[in-house]
Amino acid sequence: MKEFWGTVLLAILILTANSALGVPIQWRGEDGGNDHWYDVVNYSGTWDAANVHAQQQVWSGMLGHLATVTSAEENAFLWTSFPYIDCWLGGYQLPATTVTDNWAWVTDEAWDYTAWHPIEPNDGANYIENGQEDHISMTYDGTWNDVFNYLGYPRYFVEYEPTTPVPEPSTIALLGLGIACVRIWRRGSIQRNLT
Repeated sequence: MKEFWGTVLLAILILTANSALGVPIQWRGEDGGNDHWYDVVNYSGTWDAANVHAQQQVWSGMLGHLATVTSAEENAFLWTSFPYIDCWLGGYQLPATTVTDNWAWVTDEAWDYTAWHPIEPNDGANYIENGQEDHISMTYDGTWNDVFNYLGYPRYFVEYEPTTPVPEPSTIALLGLGIACVRIWRRGSIQRNLT
């Protein structure tokens, strides 16, 4: 019986493991926030790859996406909560005629706020002629940089919204495990009563 409960405990630990750096932090509504949850995920890859990976993240029944930053307060919360350098954000540029035109968020939220570093966006003008920096990362000081998609940044910001619930696989597995434990317990109780 001890082996059974040891196996159950190990299964719970494995099923609840998270690829994020820690437990997400909520920007609470009573603090002026949006009640969304944020975290940093270690994932070295392009913006496109990080975007796909973020959409596969699930925490507490909420589906993730690359973080979108729509206000100075949200930008400050994100940067002060997770002071990491060079993390992908969920902003990208559609075809445009200038470096400041046609930016969008992965969630289709309005593009009403920016936190560009003073020399950004520059479309890679300092590096190559006619650059194509059309994805956003947060820099060392909480400002934004437009960067090339092929750069492999070491992490990204993930955002979880309560409005996008999905059944979490670990929750379903834990429910099934609980039902199996009850059935085994009941079977043992019935057998004891019969003898």
